[in-house]
Amino acid sequence: MRYEQAIYGITKKIKQRYFKRMLQSFIAVQEDRLGLEIKAVSADQFYETNLQRRVLKLLRGATKELKHKAKYSRIYTVFVAWKFFIKEKKLLDKYLSECNYQQQKSQRSSS
Repeated sequence: MRYEQAIYGITKKIKQRYFKRMLQSFIAVQEDRLGLEIKAVSADQFYETNLQRRVLKLLRGATKELKHKAKYSRIYTVFVAWKFFIKEKKLLDKYLSECNYQQQKSQRSSS
């Protein structure tokens, strides 16, 4: 009977050790898997955050470029209108001076 109890006690201890080691290895595997999942989630979050930053940076650059083009488009339009106004003014002055010259010439000839 003692022999049986000793064997039972030994087998019980062996089973406990085996179960404890099995449990420890299972926990280690689960922690590794959980760590990899956490790393994967943080990598995904990092990628998404980085992607969001890049998209916002591109949008910001595009809006700046559009504002710049709109501003310089308006400035260019004003400049072209100003050049046209100056040319027209010169032509008008030339025309008026010719008319005035013709008037003066006709007045001289009639007098």
